[in-house]
Amino acid sequence: MMNLNNDETTAMLSANARRSQTNKVKDMLMSGPFALKSLCFLACGACSVYNVINFFPKLFSLNISKITVVVISVVLALCGMILEVTPLLCTRRCKASIEHWVKLFSRTKGRGLLYLCLGGIQLAEEDTFNIFSYAIGFGLLGCAVLSFMVSWYASSKLNKLHTAMVRGHTDDIVYCKQMFNKYDLDTSGALDRPELVACAKELGSEFTSNELFA
Repeated sequence: MMNLNNDETTAMLSANARRSQTNKVKDMLMSGPFALKSLCFLACGACSVYNVINFFPKLFSLNISKITVVVISVVLALCGMILEVTPLLCTRRCKASIEHWVKLFSRTKGRGLLYLCLGGIQLAEEDTFNIFSYAIGFGLLGCAVLSFMVSWYASSKLNKLHTAMVRGHTDDIVYCKQMFNKYDLDTSGALDRPELVACAKELGSEFTSNELFA
């Protein structure tokens, strides 16, 4: 069995670290950090509660335009809550449906646009100054700005990681060479059938009997 030299070991550790970091950045780009998701969930929750309470006075006023705005606000706020909450049995299918029909909402930047629209509606909803409505509206706008910032940061970092991985593409060759040398027990420079099976299995592939005889 042949051991890795220092350069190969360093290359393998570096490649694995970059792949792990890339997956984390992709998750941030799609879902966002937990703190942001919690903040957005609370803002949408406050918006939905406020508008549900405010719905009945507007309903009795028979002002169709204001009733429509309130209903839209509640629906968008509930969508935001479903998108941000950790999927439960009652929300997993709803979240999947929303992300299927509105692909943009599956990304942090897309949900930022949702909060931007929802915050604007909330601020424009009241004819007179209402501290609760304004606080919720500016809170939603803040969530939108933070979502855009997180999306920009994650995209920038992902591009840098991608560049680094392309620059270090020889790491995969190093790994394959390591596996070949590890299972070439007789140092013949070729793998016989048992060695090939063992090597392929460690690399994540398994040959069928037909493929072995091919």
